Amino acid sequence: MNEILEKYKERLINLSGSNRALVCKKLPQKRAFDLWRLKRIDENMCINIIEFIFSEKQGALELLPDYTELFNKKEKSMRSEIKSEYNSEVEIIKNLKLESTEEKNRISSETRKRALIEEIKVMASDIDKAFEEIAIVKKALSERVYNIVIGELLKGEDLTQYFKDVIGALNATNDYKEVLHNIRGLNKIHIDILSYVFDKDLSISKNRLNSLLEFVTLNHILDIEKEAGIKEITTYINNFDGIVNSVNAIMKEKQNNVRNYIIDKWNKKASQISSFDGYKEFKRQANKKRALWPIRRYMDEYYEMVLNLFPCFLLSPETVSEILPLKDGMFDMVIFDEASQMYIENAIPTIFRGNQVIVAGDDKQLRPNGTFSNRYIDEEENGGEENRAALEEESLLDLAKINYDPVSLMYHYRSRYEELINFSNYAFYGGKLKISPNLSYDEDNLPIERIKVDGRWIDRENLDEAEEVCKTVYKILKERKNNESVGIITFNISQKNCIENCLERKAQNDSEFATLYTKEIDRVENDEDISMFVKNIENVQGDERDIIIFSIGYAQNEKGRVSVNFGSLSQDGGENRLNVAISRAKKKIYVVTSIEPEELSVDDSKNKGPKLFKKYLQYVKAVSENNNEYAKQILKNVLDSEINAETDNEFDSDFEIEVCDKLRERGYEVHNQIGVSGYRIDLGIYDSKESKYILGIECDGAAYHGSKSARERDIHRQRYLESRGWNIIRIWSKHWWNNPDFEIRRIEDEVDRIKKIIYS
Repeated sequence: MNEILEKYKERLINLSGSNRALVCKKLPQKRAFDLWRLKRIDENMCINIIEFIFSEKQGALELLPDYTELFNKKEKSMRSEIKSEYNSEVEIIKNLKLESTEEKNRISSETRKRALIEEIKVMASDIDKAFEEIAIVKKALSERVYNIVIGELLKGEDLTQYFKDVIGALNATNDYKEVLHNIRGLNKIHIDILSYVFDKDLSISKNRLNSLLEFVTLNHILDIEKEAGIKEITTYINNFDGIVNSVNAIMKEKQNNVRNYIIDKWNKKASQISSFDGYKEFKRQANKKRALWPIRRYMDEYYEMVLNLFPCFLLSPETVSEILPLKDGMFDMVIFDEASQMYIENAIPTIFRGNQVIVAGDDKQLRPNGTFSNRYIDEEENGGEENRAALEEESLLDLAKINYDPVSLMYHYRSRYEELINFSNYAFYGGKLKISPNLSYDEDNLPIERIKVDGRWIDRENLDEAEEVCKTVYKILKERKNNESVGIITFNISQKNCIENCLERKAQNDSEFATLYTKEIDRVENDEDISMFVKNIENVQGDERDIIIFSIGYAQNEKGRVSVNFGSLSQDGGENRLNVAISRAKKKIYVVTSIEPEELSVDDSKNKGPKLFKKYLQYVKAVSENNNEYAKQILKNVLDSEINAETDNEFDSDFEIEVCDKLRERGYEVHNQIGVSGYRIDLGIYDSKESKYILGIECDGAAYHGSKSARERDIHRQRYLESRGWNIIRIWSKHWWNNPDFEIRRIEDEVDRIKKIIYS
């Protein structure tokens, strides 16, 4: 038996590694064998069991073959000896004669005989039982070893550890038999593979086998790519950049052609309208200087000709009712914007005038404002479910959501920096907005700046904050580099009026400020009003400015207490007003405040507004102090969704890790998973001199495969990032595996090109 064991030990452990080249050559042609089965053999049996058998348990195994003969002989001998002694004792007792008269008087000889005989019977029974139990050992021990064991037991020695070793040897024998069974099913190439992967270090063997599996998979892919239909697809991949550039050019050309088509179409309509009946009177009424008709009368009379010349109208629902005739289907399409603010009854006359209706709005923004108006509510139930819904829902948007599935526009374009919109994204939109990662980072000019003053809340206004706002405005107007626009938002009307008065007084007393201020409050660019405004949170929806200044206002009063009444923020839906206010800035937010967030006691508030207000002030403080970890923690806490916030910068794949490592080896500062929201860039090369990323690297990882459409994945995502200032290059894993050095050179060439532009 030892010879057999030694034979297979040498066969398994000393298999030659010289067949590796042969394996690598034949693997692509021999994919039929089961590598996974070999992996199980390699990991679970071969190394551990073979080493176990041939080291620790070999001595025990040597004792196994010759157990039968010894057991039988020893058992017969011991049983014979015990039986002889038993009979002798019985005979002695039977012939026992009690010599002592005193003993004879104490107990009769018959009673003593019976007692002794019963005691010996019990002992004999116990001995028989012991032999029956010990007999089990015969199956595992040779006669010689069995004799030794019995002898040691009779001496009272503890053989527990010895029997544990024997049991272990038996288990190892079973495992060994299983190994032999598996080995007999292997052909030569299987043995060659085991020879290649085997090492006494199990981790090395696993790595080798995994490498083989990867090798076979990649070769299988190469074989597939040689097929005619697949080869055409790989050609497209190799020319991906050219295809994307071509599609972008075609899309741009289409936009220009559509614009020209519309102009040509309406030029023809204008030339044809002179043939309409009543055209001359239509033209005369439009050109006359006296006795002008009201617009409503003119539209009643000539609306068909007007719509032929001007098919698009931009009107409020009230103006629609004032100037347009009540004609069913007057427009092909009616589009309602900001529908969250519109009562259903106000929209009905306009809906009647359209054949098709589109309802656009955001239910996380302002609701209809009924502060200064009353709605008529009919107590009687009329009509069916549709009528009840129309009467019960608050806004047109709410009603539309009942019957139709919404389509969300998830790309965010307004804010240049993530910090300006992240709180809204997490607190109101479940972290689902697609936000471009920050291109640059400057610790001396953070996107949110908190200005703390020692103000007091007296008569519903904070004069110290108002004066600090004036100073901040003056500083911005004098020092701004790109002529940024400015807006000021307050949390109540009293503070708004206080700030306006401060600005007016400042202008009266400072001529330089007056010049800058006057230009700013009447500023128009490209026919768009971008003048500086001062508004409370009720009136800022739809506005945006480069820089937004907040005056919180609330502070300790004369008695040293901070009010828990935050006006409209404390009302039902107050959180929507907060969302609108904090999402108006394009480039920067200043928050002028007289309190610390912890001074606000909002735990007992029944509405969300005050609680989110406190969280926002905490977030502002964290960002302003460059405490990024605390800012991320706040975003996780306010996440308005059951999904997990993705704030850990983990690599998506080993592919990304390899690209990153190669670039770092060449001295580049590379960051991975750039961005806080889910819309991240895989890798970015950062230029510390410019304090910004000069190149973003997109790998075909989770973000790429997570896109719902090819256009979004391959066209729109890159266009969006480039519109936010990013330079983007894509690396395909297929190309990387084939030639990583070439891909690194591509990246280096692009970096050099960008640096020449930056530093020229």
